[in-house]
Amino acid sequence: MKLSLRVVPEDGEAQVVEAAAKDFVAFEDKYDRSISSFSNNLYYRDICFLAWHAAKRKKLTTQDFEKWLDSIETVELVEGGDSIPR
Repeated sequence: MKLSLRVVPEDGEAQVVEAAAKDFVAFEDKYDRSISSFSNNLYYRDICFLAWHAAKRKKLTTQDFEKWLDSIETVELVEGGDSIPR
């Protein structure tokens, strides 16, 4: 399962990252919530964390999560990507 996310930084060009297994596991470990809860209880912070973790895993950022959040304008689900995990 993968989830395509478009990250729009405050100053720069948008990038599409794909959240994959390692990112979902990191989310579950950090927040003690299953990704299966996304279908009923998805927070914007969840999407941002997955985008950040995927970007960090791909070495597109070295910032910690909070600093990275300060540098972005938005994170969007990419149409045509996988649906929200259930």
